[in-house]
This record gives sequence, structure tokens and C-alpha cells, in this order.
Amino acid sequence: MNQKKQILVIDDDPAMQSLVKDALSEYRVTCYGSAKDAWTDLIEEDSSLSQETHLILTDLKMPGMNGMELLQSLSQQFPQIPVLLMTAFGSIETAIEATKYGAFHYISKPFSLMELKTLVEKALILSSSDTDQGQGADKAPLFHGMVGNSPVMKSLFESIRQVGPSAATVMIQGESGTGKELIARALHEESARKDHPFVAVNVSALPENLIESELFGYEKGAFTGADQKHMGLFEQARGGTLFLDEIGDLNLPLQAKLLRALQEKKIRSVGGAQEKSIDVRVISATHKDLKKSCLEGTFREDLFYRLAVIPLSVPPLRNRKEDLPQLVDHFIQKFNGTDHKNIQGLSPEAMAKLRDMEFKGNVRELENLLERAVVFCQSDRIESKDLPALKEPSAETLFFEMSQKLPTLEEFERRYIQFVLDKTEGQKDKAAQILNVHRRTLLRKEKDWSDMDASGPSTSLEPAP
Repeated sequence: MNQKKQILVIDDDPAMQSLVKDALSEYRVTCYGSAKDAWTDLIEEDSSLSQETHLILTDLKMPGMNGMELLQSLSQQFPQIPVLLMTAFGSIETAIEATKYGAFHYISKPFSLMELKTLVEKALILSSSDTDQGQGADKAPLFHGMVGNSPVMKSLFESIRQVGPSAATVMIQGESGTGKELIARALHEESARKDHPFVAVNVSALPENLIESELFGYEKGAFTGADQKHMGLFEQARGGTLFLDEIGDLNLPLQAKLLRALQEKKIRSVGGAQEKSIDVRVISATHKDLKKSCLEGTFREDLFYRLAVIPLSVPPLRNRKEDLPQLVDHFIQKFNGTDHKNIQGLSPEAMAKLRDMEFKGNVRELENLLERAVVFCQSDRIESKDLPALKEPSAETLFFEMSQKLPTLEEFERRYIQFVLDKTEGQKDKAAQILNVHRRTLLRKEKDWSDMDASGPSTSLEPAP
């Protein structure tokens, strides 16, 4: 029987709160009108709410922090808590996308109470399974979603606690995949700005001709296609934190404009006549050696020192392999929830294999590797065979021998997709999840290949003889 398990219901509609609370009267239901209030209570240092909560039901569309943003924060810091999304019909595609971020399921409004109760019971079974699995085991210590018990990570966490409340700019230096955005978010959460927006942008991902308008905004008519005013990221982050990832890729003209914004605390939108005051803390990150870039003339020295009042360095995973057991435990818990598995851990041989890996992609590579291992694992623990070979050119070892003619990119893509479909026994949803593409993309590619095969010579899915 249910032992009054704790469920959080988050919806800005009081009528919906009341409906759900009445329907789930056999549970302890706590209602919140905003995701931000619920998140604040969950991360409160002296609160036991996160340990006592077995399930979270949240609306997707809400003012302020929305359900998707809450889900992403929960998946990082409390992956053991299942999340059930409530959404209007028009948001179903978004809700499906949210399952990639760890949502247990979604339910469309209006829904039947029986449908709601059935999903809640399934989610609570999952929650109980994860709780039982963790009893007696060393839980991975979490610090704002980050795992680490090594001296170097303890030192980094302490630096974040000290630097967080400061108004100073921070530059985070570290290799790709080390979790630089997590550190930026932790600095934000440790600051007095935590109740205001955290806005992140990867500078290198923006086309050069759009960076200025994205950062500073633009006025209606400023350029062709500017049919309405657009608020830039500096304004969107007002009162909060703006995180500029891969700042080393910013071109020199924009470096000058960013420097002026930091010095004057004012910006001017593209096409604007008036300057606007800004109240934003800027945190930046890079994988480059920007001191070397300054010497080479590709990065302004004055901007570097303006951005790096406090520099923080993130260690690569190869320099903190003592954290591997905790990281492995954390990710297995996470993927047990999303993939509905009950994997207990790694065999000694598998753990030894992990310790021998270079992890050039750092924690991101480890996470990706374990997600695949959880998907393909056929027992209650991950064995060495479930992990990739230590020699990494997996394309060569999986699909062809180096003595053979190398495939084209198109041929390789087709072989790899077929390999994943074979491994998932033709389950397109699961294959799309592993490939990190939408199911429709997979179906379209299969149709294209089918049309090609029907019209002429095909691209073989098998290695050349």
C-alpha cells in the first residue's frame, strides 16, 4: 500500500492544482504556483524536501522558470526524482522532446483522472526502485549538479562558494566536456542574483553576422528582416548572469563592443539611438589559452583582464580518475530512470577498463559512453563487453578493416544508423534517442535510402568484400 508518498504539483493555475490534489488524495501532495518557488525549496540547504519527494508533476508552460527549465535543473541535481509533465495539446511535441532530458512521461490536458493515477503509480514504482537500489550504497555527492570527491574538485567547489557571492567577472578555463556551464550555473546559484535569469550562449555556435544583434538586441527596421524589436541577451539577463561560452571565438570588432559594455555598463542595440544601462554579471568560458591568443593578437588583452578578474580552472577527467566511481554511480542512476532499467553498477573488469581510458571528451564522453552501455546492457551490471574498445577509431573496428576501401561519409552514416537499428532490434524511438536525432529524421533517411535503392545502385550497408 501507499505510505503517503510525497508528490509536488507545480502549476500556475489554482484550479488545476486543486483538481490534481483531489485526484491524488491518497498521497501527500504539496502544490506550488511557480517552478522557481519549488526549485528554491528543493535546493534549500536545511530542507529535506528533495529526499522526501517521490514524484514531481509540473506544467510545461508557466511564467518565469518554465517546466523545461525546471526539468533540466532536476535532471542535473536530483536525477532520482521522476518528473511527469502536464501539457496542453499544442505543446505535445515539446513534451516529447523533454523526455530526452529525463522526463518520465507527459500527460495531455485535459486528461482523465484514471490516466493521471495510472501514470503516477508507474512513476512511483520507478521512484521506489531507484530508492531501494541506492540504499546502503555510497551516493554520489552532488554540488549544484556536479559530482566529485577528489581534492581538486573539493577545492573547485570551495572556490565556487567563495567566488559566487562576488560581483566580479569570472573566466572558466577547461577542456571541452568538463562541465564549464555547470560551474557557471553554480556561481549564479551561489550569488545574490540567483532569483534572476541565468542566460547562456555559446558564442562559437552563432553566425558572425548575428552575434552583435543576439548580444545587444536590435530595433525594428535595423536591417532587412528586422520586422520587430528584439531584446538582446544582455537585457534578457537583466539582474542576473550572462554566460558567454567559448568567448575565445569572438571576433576583434565585437571584442571591442563587449569591452565597452563591461566598462560603461551600457549597451546600444543594433539600429538604436539611445544607450541602455545594464545590470548583469558576466561569466565567460573557453577551452583556449587566451593568454597565448593575446600574444598572437587574436584576443584583446584589455578584454581578457576585464573578463578574468577571477580565473577558475576545471580539471580534465584524466586528472581526477578517483571520481570515476561516483560519476559512474550518478550516471547509472540517471539512465536507470530514463531507460527504466535496474542496473546495479559495473563489474570490476569494466571499471578497470574505464580507468584505462583517456577520456579526451571528459565527463561528457563518460556520460555518453554510459548511456549507450545502459541501453545495450542485458544483465544487472555493465560488463567490459558493454564498453567500447580502448582503441578508439570505432568506425574502423565496427564497420571496416583499414585494408579495405574507406567508405564515403554518406556510406558511413548509413552503416552506422543500420548498426544502431540492429542493436535496438529495429526500435526507431530508441535508435533515434541514441543517435540524438528526431524520429522523423530517421524515417526520412530510411525513405531516401529506399528511393535510392529503387532508382539505381545502392549504398551497401555491409563492409566491402
